[in-house]
Amino acid sequence: DTTGAGDVFHGALAVALAEKMPTKEAIRFASAVAAMKCTQPGGRAGIPNREQTESFLSLYA
Repeated sequence: DTTGAGDVFHGALAVALAEKMPTKEAIRFASAVAAMKCTQPGGRAGIPNREQTESFLSLYA
């Protein structure tokens, strides 16, 4: 379910850029958050936390 994927992408991108993450890395981070969100139905379910996102990136990026 892609509901909310764009919202979490933009939120994660804003956080990453605010933390001075390089642009390419920030986009990769935000994309991972959005991809993980799509694994659960609904607007709120499936939104990963930082630890889950970093684990996902270490496995798949």
